[in-house]
Amino acid sequence: MTTATRYLGTCPVCDREQKLHRDRQSGLLVMVHHGYLRPGHGYIQGDCYGVGWQSFEESPDGTIAYVERVLQPHLEKSQSFLERLEAGTVTELYVPTYASRGETLKRITPEDGYTFKEAVRRRISETSRLVRQLTEDIAERTEKVARWRPEPVRTEEEVLQKRESMTVARRAVIDEARAARQAKRAALDAKQRAREQEALDLIEEYRNIFEQLAFHPTAEARKEAQQHWVKMHKRMNKKGYLHFYPSRLQAEEALRRLGLAVPSRRGDGYWNYANDLGWEPIP
Repeated sequence: MTTATRYLGTCPVCDREQKLHRDRQSGLLVMVHHGYLRPGHGYIQGDCYGVGWQSFEESPDGTIAYVERVLQPHLEKSQSFLERLEAGTVTELYVPTYASRGETLKRITPEDGYTFKEAVRRRISETSRLVRQLTEDIAERTEKVARWRPEPVRTEEEVLQKRESMTVARRAVIDEARAARQAKRAALDAKQRAREQEALDLIEEYRNIFEQLAFHPTAEARKEAQQHWVKMHKRMNKKGYLHFYPSRLQAEEALRRLGLAVPSRRGDGYWNYANDLGWEPIP
């Protein structure tokens, strides 16, 4: 059992990708029904004008017909209406009104005074905008037709394969970005761990220095300890992430014997530490 090839092409009017079917009379691939509503009456309402025309890839005729038969007449009619509005020759307008039974149209004339003048003003604004939009649309489609070159239509399989390839490509980009973020996060974590280890090494280094000097707390040992104290703080200040409170040394007894720390007078278990060379702890 063979499967019929199903084709897709760009609608010459709405510029959307639509399915194509083989016209029995001409044998050409043309647009299927689209851009419609099924309100439940048993038939379709509101087909796109491009239905029944070849795709834009194969022919610009649908676009040309839409410009000539729909857009251009609509533009001319709107321009004529705008001229009559601005000239003040329009003697009646229909404006929407709302009642219990829904929206209805109400006829108004110059005898309605301000209501009619305001309706004319709004209609001039709306029609001017419509004329501008139609003019731009016609110019854009005309230029598109001028650039037209024949291209092959696509099969549903080709489109599906292309979409899958694009999905794979997007997934690869996403995975690459995720991997980059993870690598960056891992590098930051490693950097943070290295900094923490550097701080721990600094603490361990000066804990050993002060404990060794505290074995023989002579005047020379105290002076050397004070020099190391200043050097330790300079190293901490040079790199902010190395900063730590002296209590992390866990060497209060050694610091006390070296004259660099004393218990707090408040008796709350805290210690006061020397922060500069000229401070002499209380005996």
